[in-house]
Amino acid sequence: SRMGFKNSVGCYLRGISEDLLFSENLSFVVEVSKEKSGSFQETLKENKTPFSFVGETNNTNKVVFDNHIDVNISLAKDIWVNSLRERLQS
Repeated sequence: SRMGFKNSVGCYLRGISEDLLFSENLSFVVEVSKEKSGSFQETLKENKTPFSFVGETNNTNKVVFDNHIDVNISLAKDIWVNSLRERLQS
């Protein structure tokens, strides 16, 4: 989600369990153009680096995680930026 905040780029992610979605696992999210995704995946395979395709960016201005989250990106950003501040002021 944070990757899309600056330019209001939406995303749709699928195949992520609710446990994994809210876990603090050590992972990297990499955005690769469609034209280069095949060679990127081949490089990962050649180097025996495990990976999963989880979704894609789009111009919907929404963050959608399968059936778990469907929210406007500006609302998600506002919550992320201000939630700690709001909790401290309560």
